[in-house]
Amino acid sequence: MKQPLRLCAISAGFVVLTFMLFSAAIQTAQAQVPAPVACSGPTLDMKLLVVTNGKTEAVFPAIRQILGYLGTPYDVLDMTVNTGGITAAMLSDGGCHGYYQGVIFAYGGYIYTLPGMSILTAYEQKFAIRQVNWYMYPNNDFGFNYPYNGVITSAGTDSASFTSAGASTFWYANTATPVTISNAYIYLGTPLSAPPSGASVTPLLTDASGNALSLIYTLGDGRQYLTQTFDSSPYLMHDLILAYGLINWVTKGIFLGEYHVYAAAQVDDFFINDSEWIPGTPCTDPITHDRTRPDSTMLPFFRINSADMSSLVAWQNKFRSDPLLSNFKLTLAFNGVGTTGNTDWTGLSTRGVANDDLTTNVQNYQQYFHWISHTYDHPNSLNGLHKSDPYGDPDTPQVDSIDLEILTNKYVANGTGQNLDPDSSNSVSPIHLTDFNPANLVTPGVTGLNDTSVPSYLVQDGVSYVVTDTSVIGQPNNGPNPSPNVGIVNSYAPSLYEVPRRPNDVFFNAANWNDDQAEFSCIFNNPVQPPYNSFTAPQILDYVSSSFVTNMLMGDIDPEMFHQPNLHDYDGQGHSLLGDTYDQTFTKYERIYKLPVVSPTLDQLGQNMQNRNTYNLSMATASLTGLSGSNLTISITVPATASVPSAIIPITGLYTVGAESYGGQQISHVPVSRGQTITLPVTPAPPISLYSLTLNPTSVTGGGPQPSIGTVTLSGLAPAGGTQVSLSSSSALASIPPSVVVPAESTTATFTVNTSAVATSTVITISASYGGASKSASLTVTPPLLPMVSSLALNPTTVLGGVQSSTGTVTLSGPALAGGAQVTLFSDNTSASVPASVTVAAGSTTAAFTISTGAVAGSTVVTISASYGGASTSASLTVTPPTVASLTLNPTSVVGGVQSSTGTVTLSGPAPAGGAQVTLSSGNGAANVPAIVTVPAGSSSATFTVNTSIVLVSTSATISASYNGTTQTASLAVLL
Repeated sequence: MKQPLRLCAISAGFVVLTFMLFSAAIQTAQAQVPAPVACSGPTLDMKLLVVTNGKTEAVFPAIRQILGYLGTPYDVLDMTVNTGGITAAMLSDGGCHGYYQGVIFAYGGYIYTLPGMSILTAYEQKFAIRQVNWYMYPNNDFGFNYPYNGVITSAGTDSASFTSAGASTFWYANTATPVTISNAYIYLGTPLSAPPSGASVTPLLTDASGNALSLIYTLGDGRQYLTQTFDSSPYLMHDLILAYGLINWVTKGIFLGEYHVYAAAQVDDFFINDSEWIPGTPCTDPITHDRTRPDSTMLPFFRINSADMSSLVAWQNKFRSDPLLSNFKLTLAFNGVGTTGNTDWTGLSTRGVANDDLTTNVQNYQQYFHWISHTYDHPNSLNGLHKSDPYGDPDTPQVDSIDLEILTNKYVANGTGQNLDPDSSNSVSPIHLTDFNPANLVTPGVTGLNDTSVPSYLVQDGVSYVVTDTSVIGQPNNGPNPSPNVGIVNSYAPSLYEVPRRPNDVFFNAANWNDDQAEFSCIFNNPVQPPYNSFTAPQILDYVSSSFVTNMLMGDIDPEMFHQPNLHDYDGQGHSLLGDTYDQTFTKYERIYKLPVVSPTLDQLGQNMQNRNTYNLSMATASLTGLSGSNLTISITVPATASVPSAIIPITGLYTVGAESYGGQQISHVPVSRGQTITLPVTPAPPISLYSLTLNPTSVTGGGPQPSIGTVTLSGLAPAGGTQVSLSSSSALASIPPSVVVPAESTTATFTVNTSAVATSTVITISASYGGASKSASLTVTPPLLPMVSSLALNPTTVLGGVQSSTGTVTLSGPALAGGAQVTLFSDNTSASVPASVTVAAGSTTAAFTISTGAVAGSTVVTISASYGGASTSASLTVTPPTVASLTLNPTSVVGGVQSSTGTVTLSGPAPAGGAQVTLSSGNGAANVPAIVTVPAGSSSATFTVNTSIVLVSTSATISASYNGTTQTASLAVLL
């Protein structure tokens, strides 16, 4: 489904307040501020206060968005609803228990109009509370000189560079890249030239003219303001870049909730073919006059092959060698029927698994991907299917079943489940996927989830996680997230959890950008929808990749949807629609961000969403008690009234044993039961050490073209100069560098594990150590897989028996190993003989052999077969019988009744066993021939006598010889 462009031109509107108008109010507010009261052990609830005036500010949904994705609790004080403003009871118990750890003003100017602002000021002073002013014009009260220098309207842009302080505040951003502020009103001001005694100003973002667009004003009385002088909205890139840093700053780096950058891509229909929307496809169906369906029968089919997968593996490994992208791995949702050699599903010209290199070469690429089920043969719908009676009952006959779809695909994946395919002509065999989780499923067309029975059947067959389509609105058990990073509990089977998945404009039936642009144009020109109706392929790519980056920066966990044609290497240079999309996505991402990208599997996505939902439902609260650096503790409570029995509470900035280290921050996940309070000390994380070592893949072919990529992760950011992690291998069969350097301000680095050929499967231990910690991971090095015979070709395919031979050529699916590959040969008829075997030389993929033939009485089709590597293939040879090549007479002129002539028939080849009986005839009674003449077996000619009679007038006779549908003639002159 198409989403509107996420652009928002923001007007200054109400924000221009005259500084002089409020000077008196400022002085009054300052006069009412009481002196801060020191607390020896203050308690602060881990919650934020957001101040708005009617929730109409453009920045308000941006504030809600970041807090919603983080899961950070907050209260909204709406000045149009709470007209009485701030009261002391809202903020604290009057003693040393404060109810908010930070304050956010949607518009900073509300400090002049918010009733009770003096009470809030006193609270901020007493508890050293920070305040973010998401948008404010520059003036003295926020640490800027006044009057300010001017404005840039929403039609213009400004480029804001990070200062050293800004680089520290927004450490997760690529601070070498300035932030482009556009589609927003911008005030231009300079830092306060002469701050009051005890106050200081720290610019975070400055432009080329010296204007400070974001700064921290430390007032010297316990308060700190961070103020931005530009407007924002949820989808403007500058807000997406800066929002997390604002929340991290206002909470002093410790808060309820967590933040990650996600990129999970799932590819449907693997192993089967899809329709292809080729350029020139009519936008309107000429028969129905409706928009042409994307799977219209007028469209050709397309299916990727083994070469496409080789390109895809190389493309993905390139990304995984990038420390920020080392976790990125595609998930392939497969349909097992496409591995059975059935041309209805593969679209190949020849039936048989041996003719399908995508299947025969599966072990060359399967270990590089996550695999999930997409059902066995992709029925149009799961709705209404019985569980296990594929042939139904007399009242409700069925042609399919849930068991067939789920259990047969399990069987194909790894030999578990059960082969229930009723088509005995399908070669159903396990393909041995090493990273397959049967709990995960993509239902065809997102069907079956709102059926009253199917969800329970899926659960009974071991399915726990499925996907929905975020573009579907208003349909139960389908559609978008009910809240950020939360999925859907199926209403008919609560054990079935639904993960919302995002469609995009890389269409399922597009194998190249010409396809995609053609369909895109049809969609957005019927009716015309500017500006999309004129988009070219580069614009489509830019739009889609930008939307991906937006979702990543939001912290959105939803996976993206693709289909197998999108994996096609359309130019032979390694480019595909999916690859191009993520090439541009990650290029844009790394230009502005430097947090590692997380790529969860479907079950991990589901578990994360379930954990987030139980956290939301737990009504958990948390409080910080004590002074920072002096016996500070966190108390977490799940009330007895919670609707869930327990929850895992995420706390960023808290180190506990086993805490996650992500982007230089510690994230603890604390399990708390209903009615329980847990108190934990806030202690600094131990010195930076090695946090983890991972290998991908964990199994490789020794000496093969694809290595394994190792990733080391530290427990914190590497210091200036980087961190050198020592590496070692338990065997010379897996070679690695002696060390790898984690760059400064990063947490990860990658290295390559190259392997040598092995005779038997060998497990090798790769180890890494740093900071007193060691981690290890196992790598399985396997012998090269035997290639399979993939094709047999004959040339020529029709020969004359006993005269001509044919040349057979066998082709393997991969190079023959050392010693060569001995391919067994067989002929099903003695009229064509083959050697017992032919050897494909080591390193080669083909070998030729000769097929000798014998004479046959009639046209004979012979099947020649070749077998190797557990696969067989065959080809047909037609052996034809001889024909009458010539008929000659000697002499050709005789005196009737006195002389005879000798006829000779010659065949085109040797006569078969039993000889060849050639039929003879004469067209004139003056010349007589026998009815037949027999060419002896193995011979190609025979003679006969032509006797003559006396004639009254010289005449001629036509003598004919016929065999196997051919006739030759000769003339004999009979003279008077």
